[in-house]
Amino acid sequence: RGLYALHARFGSLRWAELIRPAENVARFGARVSRALSEEIQKGANIIFKSKYLRSVFTNKDNVLMGEGTYLKQQELASFIARLRARGAGVLYSGANARMFVEDARRAGIGLTYPDLVAAKPVWRPTLRVPFGANSSMHFAMPRSAGGTLGAKIAAILAANDLYEDTNIKEREHIVAEAIQRAVADGANGFTSVSNNREILSGRGKRETKKFTSTELPEVYAEQLMVGYQPNRLTDLATRGPGIVLRGHEIGTTSFVVIDRKGGAVACAFSMNGAFGTGQVVPGTGVILANPWPAARYRDLSLGTMLIDHNFKNKIYMVGSGSGDPAAQAVLAQLSVNVALAPNLSLEKHVVSRNRLFRDPINRITYIERGMAPVKVQGLLARGHRILEIPSLSRINVAHCRSGLPDREAFCSIVGDPRGFGFSSMAE
Repeated sequence: RGLYALHARFGSLRWAELIRPAENVARFGARVSRALSEEIQKGANIIFKSKYLRSVFTNKDNVLMGEGTYLKQQELASFIARLRARGAGVLYSGANARMFVEDARRAGIGLTYPDLVAAKPVWRPTLRVPFGANSSMHFAMPRSAGGTLGAKIAAILAANDLYEDTNIKEREHIVAEAIQRAVADGANGFTSVSNNREILSGRGKRETKKFTSTELPEVYAEQLMVGYQPNRLTDLATRGPGIVLRGHEIGTTSFVVIDRKGGAVACAFSMNGAFGTGQVVPGTGVILANPWPAARYRDLSLGTMLIDHNFKNKIYMVGSGSGDPAAQAVLAQLSVNVALAPNLSLEKHVVSRNRLFRDPINRITYIERGMAPVKVQGLLARGHRILEIPSLSRINVAHCRSGLPDREAFCSIVGDPRGFGFSSMAE
């Protein structure tokens, strides 16, 4: 329903044209990618517990499918065909939805018809962070206080050019400080603001519309850094459940898309674990996701962001993050770095091992394995207790230095190699 609503408001192709490629992949098959192969291997316990998953994701010798093997999902293809022919609503109400619920009930899955009817998309304003002279970062409005983390970190770093004016040797430290102060402050300080801006409608018509967003006033963001010391970590007295990072959370993914007219989409999804619950609704090929242990965890583990012009119909950057509860913090950190150094290769920004996350509750600064020794020593010298993990989140990002639309597009798009991502660009 969420994707269908997005298409209904902004799409230009027919719904069926968008759905058909996915149906064809399921029906006629495709080779298992490296990313999917990794998920299959890590989800082995769940796969072997399910007769259906075992039949799909293992070969005739009962061996898990590896990279390059051929995968078909006929039941899923038939299910997608119904969505293609009848629209997304067929899953949420009417005879087909009741049949879906009944099939789930027979399989012992606690899904009800009112559950489906109540699952409706909600349009929310963005969390907006003014950046530079004429641009803004936009983060998705979450359903919990924890999900404001990315916007608050970006607002702190952008306030009064704090990050830009910081010595490059100090930047990892100041990012860690911004993260811990944002974690401690939660969703406090945001206010609702309305702005006029030019947009390009689906029919190519330019018009000015009023948009409402939620912002953190610059003076509030500056106040959060009171007491900051360039050469020493501030030990915040913060309580609550700590944020434990393991370096890789399976069952999550994200993607970004940008077009030459300046249209951009950032999406993040999660099954909350490899293959979700492992339960499949009979006859559909649909695997149900695990419930999140808490809304805060869900909102931290997924992130989306874009940078646009404050007044004109121009998009500069769109990014998405997934993988662990540091996703929003990593996305904010990357966005600020790209915005301040637009001429540096986007791939270098994404591949760089400078990502970190500061948990003020457990008093741990997580860093990625491979961070430059001089940066690690800089953090240690300032009093950080460091825990090195294999990787921090996965980011997909597209960046256009001069913005889109433009006469000439200077754009690049990068999928995060940490997750064996894929990126493609057409002229």
